[in-house]
Amino acid sequence: MKFSNYYTIIETSQCMILYSTLRKCAIKIYDTDIKDIIRSLKGGVTIDNDYLTKYTDFFEDLKVNNFVIEDICDESELVNFLYQSSVTKDTSLELILIPTRQCNFRCPYCYEEHEAKVMGEEVYTNILSFIKRYFEYRTIDKLRISWFGGEPTLEHRKIINFMKKLKSFVNESCSIEGSMTTNGYLLNEDLFNELLSCNVNSYQITIDGLREFHDKTRFLSGGYGTWDKIMGNLLKAKNTSRSFRILIRTNYTEESILKYREWLNILKDSFGDDERFAFYCETVKDLGGSNTRYAYNNKKPDPIGSVLSDMKSLNLNSSGYEYLTNNFSYICYASRQNSFVIDFDGTLKKCTVLLDSDKNIIGNIGNQLDSIDFKKTAWWTSYNHKEECRSCYIYPICYGKKCPASYFSKDSCRMFKEYQHGVIRSVVQEI
Repeated sequence: MKFSNYYTIIETSQCMILYSTLRKCAIKIYDTDIKDIIRSLKGGVTIDNDYLTKYTDFFEDLKVNNFVIEDICDESELVNFLYQSSVTKDTSLELILIPTRQCNFRCPYCYEEHEAKVMGEEVYTNILSFIKRYFEYRTIDKLRISWFGGEPTLEHRKIINFMKKLKSFVNESCSIEGSMTTNGYLLNEDLFNELLSCNVNSYQITIDGLREFHDKTRFLSGGYGTWDKIMGNLLKAKNTSRSFRILIRTNYTEESILKYREWLNILKDSFGDDERFAFYCETVKDLGGSNTRYAYNNKKPDPIGSVLSDMKSLNLNSSGYEYLTNNFSYICYASRQNSFVIDFDGTLKKCTVLLDSDKNIIGNIGNQLDSIDFKKTAWWTSYNHKEECRSCYIYPICYGKKCPASYFSKDSCRMFKEYQHGVIRSVVQEI
């Protein structure tokens, strides 16, 4: 018998938590001798028979919960099987559309260069043709259209016209799911209802904590703060009886994180009683922009695990726990074969962060599907997994594809593990 590769140990003042990332289960250990034994074991290494004999009942429990497996078992093959099964079942197409590179905000940590470039009618028409050709290529029962930018609401009229055309264009057997990443400033009551009427039902809107911090990092091009306007739009959205989902995201700086509990209480009082609202957070990252002043120091322990834990204790609907624990939940959209980014000029891409990188351009929607550069596509979707990934305990969650662009960055793995430990520690301790 050997210990699974896909587990992690979380030490608390009361007990040791043994957590399986593959099976999404946990065991609390209080016995000091057993704690020492667990610390001495390594994933994939045969367990000493003396341990198995002396602690038969305990190791039997570990076996039942798949912490202990047969020596001949190759868990990475099991993970691969589960992943391939999920890919086979996925009959969706996801298009992330960038209707404009322009933005009415000038957030100092933004990695984009805001330019007055907008998507023309010819490109919108070509997108419909691209979808039609893709439907001929494979069976699709779900079409996801995600609006990104720049700031997409600056082009809201074209977006609404496109979604109306799409609704009449797509076969009834295929559902349409529309979403939008927006700063929320222009999302007034009338526009929100109009977008809901054409299947744009899901939104990600960022508020960077308390007003005093938000207005330093998310301000208009003229320098004015935006906290009051966005909060007002969100509260008006709450007052409607219509169905929607709004994910309120918070990007924490080293300054704003110090008062995150005050911000969580505001979120709870304002939106905590409405299941249509969910909440997520990150620390500000250096994604290549010219201003790195607000980026969180990646040499410090990342506090997001603690923030997500407090969200749970306040009964705030956070997607963070599932995001950090479910199998394959941390896989980047850019690594999926059925996900494409279409820029304002019709250029076909994979990633919205490395937006203008040469390796990101894989074709143009004005051409046929067979003109897509599949060698470039393969860099994003089919790269070989390193051995250190296959034996890493978070492999069942990220499958080595947490971000193709950061594949060689160990720091992104460290931050993910810190997030996860904070959340698991909080959740399991409550049980």
